[in-house]
Amino acid sequence: MIHPIPNSGEKTTTLLSLGYNNQDGVVKYNNYKKFIARLNEEIRITDNIKVGADITGFHWRNQPTSATLNRALWAAPIGPVQLNENTYYALPSFQ
Repeated sequence: MIHPIPNSGEKTTTLLSLGYNNQDGVVKYNNYKKFIARLNEEIRITDNIKVGADITGFHWRNQPTSATLNRALWAAPIGPVQLNENTYYALPSFQ
């Protein structure tokens, strides 16, 4: 979701754009969140001279689950899924 906020005057043009993306993953607690902001400013000094800047910043949070998916593929079908409400069962290491 992106929200542009434009503003234009006689000598300046400004565009502020704010965005947010929240994408759920295929397993619990596996999601991707991204925040983005962009500021574009242009000042017309004369008809032939323009000065401008474009600034972009972003932040993202990602919770990878490669170990979770790997464990699901290799899990024995006779093992329990959870030990209790907050703890998942972990297979013993065979190394």
